[in-house]
Amino acid sequence: MILNIDLIPMVTICQISTIKDLQKLINLSSIINCSQRLPAVFAVWHICYSTHQRPMSVRAKFDVNRFLDKLFTGITDGKLAEHLPADEVLRLLNEVRRCFILQPMLLKIGTPVNICGDLHGQFNDLMRIMDSEGFPHCRSYLFLGDYVDRGAQSVELILFMLACKVRYPKNFYMLRGNHETSSINKSYGFYKNVLDLYRSDQLYDAFNKVFDCMPLAALISGRILCMHGGLSPPMLEAKNLKVIDAIERPLPDSLINPANNQMAVDLLWADPDVNVPLFAANRRGVGHIFGQEVVLDGHEFFNGTPDSGLITLFTAPHYCGMYDNSGAIVRVAVDLGVSFKRFEPTFKNSPSRG
Repeated sequence: MILNIDLIPMVTICQISTIKDLQKLINLSSIINCSQRLPAVFAVWHICYSTHQRPMSVRAKFDVNRFLDKLFTGITDGKLAEHLPADEVLRLLNEVRRCFILQPMLLKIGTPVNICGDLHGQFNDLMRIMDSEGFPHCRSYLFLGDYVDRGAQSVELILFMLACKVRYPKNFYMLRGNHETSSINKSYGFYKNVLDLYRSDQLYDAFNKVFDCMPLAALISGRILCMHGGLSPPMLEAKNLKVIDAIERPLPDSLINPANNQMAVDLLWADPDVNVPLFAANRRGVGHIFGQEVVLDGHEFFNGTPDSGLITLFTAPHYCGMYDNSGAIVRVAVDLGVSFKRFEPTFKNSPSRG
C-alpha cells in the first residue's frame, strides 16, 4: 500500500491493449544464438542488459551478469527448461541477502518510479510491463511483494527479480509480501515449485532466509509511504516512521506475530476498510483492518478511487490463469504526480503448477 502523506491529486487512468509487435522492430535471429528460444520481449531485455555498462560495484565473487545469461538461455516460454545449478542459485541468494541487509527496513526512494503490486509467479506479465515501461537499467521500480505462489512461474520470476536486485540495487526495490513467509509459501505452491526443479529443502530454506531480510516499507520523496499490507496502531502511536526502521532483521516467520511484532504483522497483512473509523480486527484472522486513509494497497482487489483517497493495486492480469481481471501499475512522476497504466489479460498464463 501507499499512504500519500500530503494528498496528491491523482490523474486519469491510462489503458493499453496488447504488447507491441517487437519482431517488426528487430531481427531476432541476429541477436544471440539462444534468442530463437526466447520471447521477443525477453530477447530485447537481453540486449538492453548485455550492452548496458556493468557497474564496478558488483562483487567479483558473484558474477550476476553471467547468472542472468544462464537464466535467459535456460528459459523457454517463461519457464526454466534447463534449471540453473543449485550452487549458483545459492550464491545468488547469499549475495542478494546482503543487498537487502545493507538497505534500511524503511527504504527512501526518489522519483520517478514505477510501482507494481502482486505478481504471483506471472513472469511473462512482468516482461510485458518492462517492455512497456522500460527495463531496470533505465527505469526505477518498486515492487510491493507477493512474487511467489499460485502462478506457474514463481521460481523463474523470483530468480530474475533477485538477480535484478543485485544488478541494480539503487533503482530496483523489492518489499516483502505475506507470501514471502515460509508458513504461507510452503502451502501455496512455492515449496512444491522449488522441490520440482531442485529437490532441495536446503534451497527452499535459503529462499526464505532471503525473504526474512527484505524491507517492509518504502517512503517515496518523503511523502508517499508504501507497504504490502497496511497501517498499524504502533505506527500511529509513535507518530514517527522511524519505528519501522527499528524492526530488526532477519525477521523469520516465527517472529511475525502480535506477541512479538504487531507492526510487522500489519505491514504484511492489514487491509483497508472504508467502513472502519480507525482500526478493527481483520476478517483474515491476522492483522488489522483500518479506516479510510490515502492508501495504495498491494495485495487485495478493492474498489477504491483517487477521489476517496483510497486506492488498491494488483498487477497480475488473468490472475492464476483463472480470472478475467486486468492488472495495473502506478507511475510516480518527478513532481509526485501519479498516473496508472492498465494491462489487459492475454490469456497466456497457465494455471499454477504448484
